[in-house]
Amino acid sequence: MFGAVLAGLRRGFYAVRTEDGIERRLRTAPANADTAWTRLADFEYDPTYDRYLTVLLFVLGIGTFAAIPVVDPQDATTVLRLVALGLFGLVAAVLLSGTART
Repeated sequence: MFGAVLAGLRRGFYAVRTEDGIERRLRTAPANADTAWTRLADFEYDPTYDRYLTVLLFVLGIGTFAAIPVVDPQDATTVLRLVALGLFGLVAAVLLSGTART
């Protein structure tokens, strides 16, 4: 995880050859950049959707964990997919409930 954070930070810089050697400079986006990410960041929605999405993700996580005893135990790929989906649902619900606007 630490390596991924460092790699993400490294993408924010670029190298420039100067008379004193190579310098790293911060990569900045133009102030008027109209990209899909800037439009998504400016998107406003009703905060009550956060609560609905939290409940939906929590039910998804609990439901997939409850489905594990029902599937064939010899089918390891299905069990792993259910565990991954359950963990995603529960972790996303906790993160969303912690960051939801009230």
